[in-house]
Amino acid sequence: MAIDGYTLAVAGLETVIFQLQGQWSVKPRDPCVSLQHDPRLWKQPEKWTAGVRSVDSSSQQTEVMWKVLLTLSLLCWGLCSSVEISYRDKNGGEVDWYILYKVPKLNNVPLTGLEYFYIDEKIVEQNNIINDPNGVLARTLKPLFNPPNNFGYISYNDQPPDGSQAPSVFGHSKGIVMTDKSTGVWLLHSTPNFPYDRKHGKLWPDSGSRNAQTFICVNFKYNQFQEIGKHLQYIRAFPFDHDIPNDFHSELKSVVKREDFEPNKPFLPQELKSRGGQDFKSFAKYSSGMRDADDLYFLIAHDLKSNLSARSWEASRKHEESDCRDDWIVYIIDYVGMTLSVEKKRTKRSVDSSSQQTEVMWKVLLTLSLLCWGLCSSVEISCRDKNGGEVDWYILYKVPKLNNVPLTGLEYFYIDAKTMEQNNIINDPNGVLERTLKPLLNPPKNFGYISYNDQPPGCTAKNEFGHSKGIVMTDKSTGVWLLHSTPSFPYDRKHGVLWPESGSRNAQTFICVNFNYNQFQKIGKHLQYIRAFPFDHDIPEDFYSELKSVVKREDLEPNKPFLPQELKSRGGQRIKIFAKYSTDRNADDLYFLMARDLKRGIQQHTAVSQYQVQRFPYIEAAAVQHRC
Repeated sequence: MAIDGYTLAVAGLETVIFQLQGQWSVKPRDPCVSLQHDPRLWKQPEKWTAGVRSVDSSSQQTEVMWKVLLTLSLLCWGLCSSVEISYRDKNGGEVDWYILYKVPKLNNVPLTGLEYFYIDEKIVEQNNIINDPNGVLARTLKPLFNPPNNFGYISYNDQPPDGSQAPSVFGHSKGIVMTDKSTGVWLLHSTPNFPYDRKHGKLWPDSGSRNAQTFICVNFKYNQFQEIGKHLQYIRAFPFDHDIPNDFHSELKSVVKREDFEPNKPFLPQELKSRGGQDFKSFAKYSSGMRDADDLYFLIAHDLKSNLSARSWEASRKHEESDCRDDWIVYIIDYVGMTLSVEKKRTKRSVDSSSQQTEVMWKVLLTLSLLCWGLCSSVEISCRDKNGGEVDWYILYKVPKLNNVPLTGLEYFYIDAKTMEQNNIINDPNGVLERTLKPLLNPPKNFGYISYNDQPPGCTAKNEFGHSKGIVMTDKSTGVWLLHSTPSFPYDRKHGVLWPESGSRNAQTFICVNFNYNQFQKIGKHLQYIRAFPFDHDIPEDFYSELKSVVKREDLEPNKPFLPQELKSRGGQRIKIFAKYSTDRNADDLYFLMARDLKRGIQQHTAVSQYQVQRFPYIEAAAVQHRC
């Protein structure tokens, strides 16, 4: 994650910031941020190629070439260099710092979950496997297995190798400190049960292939380990394997003794300098249980006077919210997407009975991008495309289930301002509707919503309510209006089930538009006119009275039977909506009134059931003015 000239790396509760000559930028207004490095920071080409050739006794040759284009959207740093205790690259050469990203094990992808990407001041490349006994980690941690004289180390991990969990008083943090009285290294990482068994020379745990993991390694002079020890005290690191000589810094000795620590302030920012002269800034918090006092990421943003993007640990966290209470905003990254595409090509050459040549080329594109939307108003509550990106509006058309047609009735077509395509199935848990309606399933603070449907799940609205269906979601800043035609939708918000089983039979349409909050007063008035039937809702008391009136199902006596309104989307798209109130067809036939208001002819399709035209007392419609 990047912050106006800083790049931030987080491993557990430890946070290290590298300050570079050059900038990455995060624009706070962008709801979906993809970070790209400044090319001036790099002299090497953007593609790295490694070739491997093997020959066996039968003269079979196989050439495997990997071409890896790696866009590290959250990692990029800058700077190098007694000799024994130092970070080591794959060739054993000394470097001032490096970062590893180990890929997760994914279904239907020809990777073992042990492959990793490596970056230091000079190199970005794909290396072999992370548990290689001659690899980067093994070379770096060699002093841990063959300790030199006057050597001290601390392995700390809240998930130690014995399979236990650290007591809850200890922090969620993982790392290794190794030093003598001259120099040392600090390795921060995210891997449970690591290092696995120092006494028997086994570093990597068997469980280490499943999830993605990160490692950040930096060389420091000995005097910096007093500050590092203080950092470990603050975060209550859990030391499970250690040996610190008596004449080492008292802060390191306190950590291995697991002594209680009472800081004089809950937040500790520190300036560090690597042995090669690279400036770092580390942050630690000592939790007091008061979010306003010691939320780590809020305090980092405040200290740096910069906006910040952060991702919390998904496995156990409760729903986090972006923090907008200061001049600097902390965006919570709700989703980190990794797109991994693999293309396999085979080229046949001349072949005889005694030898065969086959060329296999794999092209792997790994893009680590931050698909981030915080829960701060305009960021979280938004129409979303299939990748989770924010769009100003979209329209879906779900096809019906037809006889003798190889379709399930769940396929749909998608249109927005830039895209027209056929997507997969409408009940995809990672699809367009699910991403758009995520706030409905996991509401943020100061959030209001109305699900209205004249055919709600399990019942039918009374006749005095209009034939209309839709969802309104908003906070006091921005929101979404989703109009649709689907009975029993959304089906069961409390249990996270959106799509009804009956939803495949008929064709259905969806129109989603983003609005600023001030437009929801008009939308509320529209829903009053059409007598929308709210079956699931939560509107805070300080929201527009029109929205509160809708959820209370209050009677409305309009001063005119027809209500045209001009709206403007958050992206500036002009939209006109129409509502009618009375049942007198000659006075207020909706489509006739729309045509007269628009001064143009229109085509309409009326609901047909059992060959009889059904006319409903209240019908809503929306006309989107879009210039192709």
